[in-house]
Amino acid sequence: MKYKLILLTFLPFSFSTLASEPPSYLPFQSYWYAGAGLGQGHYSNGSNPQSYDSVRDRFAGSVYLGYQVNPYLAPELSYQFLGSAYANYEQGQISGDFQQVVLAARFGYPLTTSLYPYVKVGGAGWFGDSEGLRSGSERGFSPIVAAGVEYAFTPRLSGRLEHQYTDSLGADSIGYTDHHLTTLGLSWRFGHSAPVTAPTPEVVTQVVELPPVVQIVEKRQFVYSEQKGNSLLFAHNSSVLNNTSQFADVVSFLKQHPTASAVITGHTDSTGSDKYNQWLSERRAISVANYLVSQGVQSAQLTSVGKGETASVADNTTENGRAMNRRVEITIPEFTVTKTVK
Repeated sequence: MKYKLILLTFLPFSFSTLASEPPSYLPFQSYWYAGAGLGQGHYSNGSNPQSYDSVRDRFAGSVYLGYQVNPYLAPELSYQFLGSAYANYEQGQISGDFQQVVLAARFGYPLTTSLYPYVKVGGAGWFGDSEGLRSGSERGFSPIVAAGVEYAFTPRLSGRLEHQYTDSLGADSIGYTDHHLTTLGLSWRFGHSAPVTAPTPEVVTQVVELPPVVQIVEKRQFVYSEQKGNSLLFAHNSSVLNNTSQFADVVSFLKQHPTASAVITGHTDSTGSDKYNQWLSERRAISVANYLVSQGVQSAQLTSVGKGETASVADNTTENGRAMNRRVEITIPEFTVTKTVK
């Protein structure tokens, strides 16, 4: 019953570790491992009160081979020499030793990349010999449980401290005993390398250039006349500008759109000769162009022409009609504007 109690103690821990998720910082790859340990074996029932001298704690050791299936589980096969013991009686001495082959399942949980506590549950096929007052050889099977901890010095080399309990070794011919085995050893992992750290992805900033947007600006026309109620643009028979404030809108537009072009056309009424009116209209168109350039408009954007009295828009027989005909027209043809999308 003793080993059943120990099994019930360790199994809940084993299954709870299997139900847990592995730490996210522990990448895993399966591997084989092998190792050996040396320590002390203790026979719990190595003597009885009738003996006057006995030795139950003796040198012991083990070698083992296992396969780590996942972070929690590894089947493990081991050979163990449990140590020799003897007891002296008045009639003589009884001495003996046990060896066993153990197949066990090791359940563990990686607390860190280096520290790995575990428990083992399995069975042992043992064989024992005794000499002296009781001589014989026996073989049998017993359950084992163990608990231990491994510490990884490197990705391949680990140290192991373990305590194992074997229940009910022996038979009538050689006697019965329980056994405790405490070992300290080293193990070597085959095909196991250091966790590969994923490289930090390089952040590449890519500038995506979108195709430019072409916008069509429709034709515009600005008309400045001496129609009754407006300030006079020019003095009588003069090309000198009297009122420049009227041109603020066209100056702003042409400076905002340097690819636009403008045609400045001067007009007169029918007073005077055709030749004189043609000359005066040209001079007035040039005067307006010079003013626009002085305000920051590029000269390459401007073309000036005069049409004299040939393009009247009102009746020259009335004062108001003649005022409407004395005018300057600034025509900006349709053009396109290319804009870059950011």
